[in-house]
Amino acid sequence: MVAVIFGGPSLEGVDRTQTDAIFLPPAAQGDLLRAVREHRPSVIGLLDCGLPYRSLPTWHKEVLFALARGVAVVGAAAIGAHRAVELAPNGMEGVGDIFERVASGELERDDEVLCDWEETPDGIRRLTLPLVTMRAALVAAKGAGALSDETAALLLSLAERLF
Repeated sequence: MVAVIFGGPSLEGVDRTQTDAIFLPPAAQGDLLRAVREHRPSVIGLLDCGLPYRSLPTWHKEVLFALARGVAVVGAAAIGAHRAVELAPNGMEGVGDIFERVASGELERDDEVLCDWEETPDGIRRLTLPLVTMRAALVAAKGAGALSDETAALLLSLAERLF
């Protein structure tokens, strides 16, 4: 079985040596098509995609192409969770907390789960945090008494305005 995983920031801290999966950078338009043709996977894991200012994200039609060829496509973590919710009626599967929160309607916007990153010789380094992470940190800080409700709301409002 050949597994291809498109990931970047969402794989931070994951030990990739314990699997035979083929790890590829975050997916951009055309990457899923290329992976199906070049690697002939039985499963594709879609976690992260290239950001809109760098490249076009993976098209829905690419996922449908893979599914039509019998390739299981599983989405999680970031844009993969969104695609899994959108394409569940077509057979794409979703897993994980972010997928569940997108499916329930709690998280609607892409920027809730996206972050900026750069490739380095050691892998991918996050440059920003997704809003979902910022929200969790603010809730924890309020719970610990480090922030007032007003300050947390102000910080969240400022974060939501940033690209």
